[in-house]
Amino acid sequence: RLGDRAKHWVMLNEPSVVAIFGHGTGGHAPGLTGRETCLKAIHHQNLAQGTALAALRKAGGKDWQLGTVLSLQPSWPVGGLDSNYPASLMWDAVWNRSCLDPLFKGRFPELLEEEFARIAQPGDLARINQPVDFLGVNYYSRMHQQPDPQGLFGTGYGSAPEGTRKTGMDWPVEPDGLSEILAELQESYGNPPVYVTENGADYPDSIGPSGRVEDRDRIAYLRDHLLAAAKSIDEGCNLKGYMVWTLLDNFEWSEGYRRHFGLVQVDRKTMARTPKASYDWYASVIRNNAVPLA
Repeated sequence: RLGDRAKHWVMLNEPSVVAIFGHGTGGHAPGLTGRETCLKAIHHQNLAQGTALAALRKAGGKDWQLGTVLSLQPSWPVGGLDSNYPASLMWDAVWNRSCLDPLFKGRFPELLEEEFARIAQPGDLARINQPVDFLGVNYYSRMHQQPDPQGLFGTGYGSAPEGTRKTGMDWPVEPDGLSEILAELQESYGNPPVYVTENGADYPDSIGPSGRVEDRDRIAYLRDHLLAAAKSIDEGCNLKGYMVWTLLDNFEWSEGYRRHFGLVQVDRKTMARTPKASYDWYASVIRNNAVPLA
């Protein structure tokens, strides 16, 4: 019913996040836990994605662009230590490659191959390995990993390098991680057309003399990531577009309304919407097709 007007379609949004936090650690709905449960959730979302892509190809909108959206974050060993390197590789396999490899390469990531093979049925990988017209990438920061015997996959989060800026959610601000992900897609996954479908930051609302939120930290975050994206284009990455997360302060997973990612502040009592300083800054970037360096 919408296909004559909407031309770009994504099958899923962040399947690894849904699986890891909703079916692995239990912090998100539906609150399930367990390693096998997590991998089953990843695999069956991959199957659903491939089934949907095939069905829409068969339905046949000639000018449709079909893709999907993954949360992709580089996994680094805490402190750059060799002893933390295996943990970073395992978490990379879980978070990134458990969705990338079946889609683009028709295989499971090597570190999880045996576990996925026990879950999969004959023909599953062929159903998942569908062509996409583009890939959406949600990027926020790197993930710094170290061994953790209590972790779902024997890994756990550690600290970013000393001096790294942090967002209101204590996430590291690492714009070069976006370039790292785009380079990996270029070098290892055929350089597909990519849209950065989410990139942004939570910061506490700080009301300035103007009576609105003067979110200079958010402006700096967006500026640095846009410059990283431009650098990646110069280096041959097939980046087609960029979208900020997000326009309005929103309901953020299990964090609810406590977090503020929006370019526009929303008063939850009156529903009044007030553009923040970042709104005007980003509008200027779009209007002038240029990112100011300061």
